Amino acid sequence: CYFHSKSDVGIGAFLSGGVDSGGIIGLTSKYSKVDAFTAVFSDFPNINESKYARMMVDKLGISHHESELSLGINDEFEKIIWHFDEPYAVSSGYSLYFLSKTAKSLGLKVMLTGDGADEIFGGYGRHDVKLHNLLSNPFYRKQYPVPKILQTTNIWNCKIYRGLINLTNSDLQAYLSKSRYQPEILLPSLIDKDFFDTHIKNEYYKEEDFIKNINDTYSMLDNVNKRLIIDIKTSLIDEMITKVDRS
Repeated sequence: CYFHSKSDVGIGAFLSGGVDSGGIIGLTSKYSKVDAFTAVFSDFPNINESKYARMMVDKLGISHHESELSLGINDEFEKIIWHFDEPYAVSSGYSLYFLSKTAKSLGLKVMLTGDGADEIFGGYGRHDVKLHNLLSNPFYRKQYPVPKILQTTNIWNCKIYRGLINLTNSDLQAYLSKSRYQPEILLPSLIDKDFFDTHIKNEYYKEEDFIKNINDTYSMLDNVNKRLIIDIKTSLIDEMITKVDRS
């Protein structure tokens, strides 16, 4: 944080109210002036964590800027998609877009974020060692064919498919499937066939090849740390870094 806080321009930071972003702002504020930016979801109290963000900024005594978000974000939906320059379905990317607009309007060009900490330090529930031990049980390693009826665009069929993968495949393959990795068997039904055949079919990194590469390259690690490697190579790159870089 000391080196990242050295800048010729003002510094801001996205603050959700959680441990990761709060830790970044707390450390940065020791070395530099930093403004905090928080998304407020008054219409959705179950995901509105702004009260925790206010507690943090009150404790640190730093400037705080809140952006009230509602269903009105639909008005800029196409512009947001244009900025991402690819299909992107992580909802937090949209709130970050509006926070970035606010920061830019205040003349800030450097923004810090706590995104990525969970993937590196194992902060998600899916990193739980007890769950790892459950999925490592030989019963869950037995392979079963996936019924063809599940190979459709129906979202519930996709969820059922992922559930079967979680229960019947090896620990890492189950984890990969659960960690936002789209199984190859479902792709042709979710993507335009011509686009799939032209751009994806011959270059798609097969799930089993990915797992084999992880096991071969990181054989010295236990499966929990291999899960973190999977996160770093998938969700960290394709979700978190993409989100904060393009928002």
